[in-house]
Order: sequence, then C-alpha cells, then structure tokens
Amino acid sequence: MNETVNEILRLSDVSYAYGAGTPQRTDALDHVSVGFQKGKITGVIGHTGSGKSTLVQLLNGLLRPDSGRVFFEGRDIWEKPKEITALRFHVGLVMQYPEYQLFDETVEKDIGFGLRNMKLPPEEIGARVREAAAFAGLPEELLKKSPFDLSGGEKRRAAVAGVIAMRPEVLVLDEPAAGLDPRGRRQILSGLHRYGRESGTTVILVSHSMEDMALYCDHIVVMDHARVLLNGTTAEVFSRTSELLAAGLDIPEISRLSAELLAAGVPLSGTLYTVEGVERSLLSLLGKGEASC
Repeated sequence: MNETVNEILRLSDVSYAYGAGTPQRTDALDHVSVGFQKGKITGVIGHTGSGKSTLVQLLNGLLRPDSGRVFFEGRDIWEKPKEITALRFHVGLVMQYPEYQLFDETVEKDIGFGLRNMKLPPEEIGARVREAAAFAGLPEELLKKSPFDLSGGEKRRAAVAGVIAMRPEVLVLDEPAAGLDPRGRRQILSGLHRYGRESGTTVILVSHSMEDMALYCDHIVVMDHARVLLNGTTAEVFSRTSELLAAGLDIPEISRLSAELLAAGVPLSGTLYTVEGVERSLLSLLGKGEASC
C-alpha cells in the first residue's frame, strides 16, 4: 500500500534504541521505512510503546537515527548536522501537552516567539500571529491576555498557533487533543483539518483514537512493536480490521459493524469507516440514495 510519489518526508531503513549499550536497551524503531505525502493529512497510530512518538521526533531532527536516513524534500536532514535547527522552521513539531511550554506575558507574544527567532519584521509577526490564532480557533480578544489565564483547550490552541505561525511545510502533532473534553477535541482536530486543507500544509497527526483517524486523515501509518504494520489510505487501512484488532487497536465501532455486515453477506460499498459512509451505503441498498464510492 506504500506510495513513493510526491513525498515530502521519508524515513529510510531507520532504527533507533533507547538505552543502547545497557541492559535496559529498548528498540523504539526497527528498520522502519515510510514516506509522507505532500499536502496530505497522515495519521500515525499504534499502542503505547509502538514507536510512534519516536518516529515523529526523528522527522524534525529532535532525535538522530542510530542507523538509516531521514529525508526532507529528498535531502538527508543529517547531511549537515550544524543546520539541523533550521529544519525546524520547515518541519514544525507540537509535542504532547504543549500548553506546558507557554511562558510569555501575553498569548500574542507566546505565539510570536518563533517568529522573533526567525527575525521577521514586527508588522509581519503581528499579521502571522493573528492568522495563526484564527486557524487554531483562538479568538483575537484573547491575544492580549496572559496564557496562564486561558482554559486548557485555549492554551492548547495557543501552543498549536505558535507552530502554525511559522508556516512550516510540514506540521507534526503528537496527540494534540490528549486530555481535552469532546468539544475541545473536535475544535482542535477540525481546526487542524481545515488548516491543512486551506494552506496545503502537510499534516502528520499522532493519535490513539481510531475515530479521529477515520474523520480527519487521508492516509494512516500503523505502528506495532517498533515496525510499520500498515501504511495506506484511510480506506485501505480500515479494510484490514483483523490486522488492526490483532495489533491491539480499538477500531471504530462503525468499522466493526461494517465488517460484521459484510461477513453476513450484506453488499456494502463505499466509505465504511464513518457513520455517514455506512448510512449512504445502506440507503443505496434500500433504494433511497446513492452510495459514495
């Protein structure tokens, strides 16, 4: 299911271990090769310890492979190690619970921190801060507030806006909705989906939620025991329910229902990993609509 055309990032035969040379050695990635398509939203999913967080930290040079190579736009990112910091303006990474990294006196200054490091003129910084806040769903009236006066969801959106403001070609987010209530979760993820679509930015989204993957991603990479188990379009990956379940992943209930209906001989077709897709397929079978294939 792998595609190699139009890739912006690629890991090629990459291995990485924590505690190398000690009895506590843990292999986080084991000869992993995977690419990410330009302008697409790719989900990375796997159980705890599968290697997904290590993978995304390799994408912008926070970690260096023990072996193998990481390519950005066809160039090995470690070819010139002294330039690795500059890569982070192109591949922006939002770690888990980024709100704990807020520190400036106002939200506006916090969002503009990276822009000041880029030495942009003040008027451009102001324009980018407002644009990024809007994409992240942060009302402009909050920009003059202290980040410590914001709600949990607002802090998360401010932290995400700080990376969006730098306009990286690739935006990588490690569990951006972790710990938020359902409303906050939808706001963050739908905003990121809209941002990716409207800006053309490549978005790589780590999540433990298969429902999120189904709703927001074009492609999915499934990690299992430090290796890539599955890599393909959302439809391709969700068609492999037995492999997902064997990897200990909790597939969406609608996918489970679709699999049971297909096994019972119900000729469903189209998008079978969202409620809307299954509804369209059932209505089509009943002669009340057309399936969306």
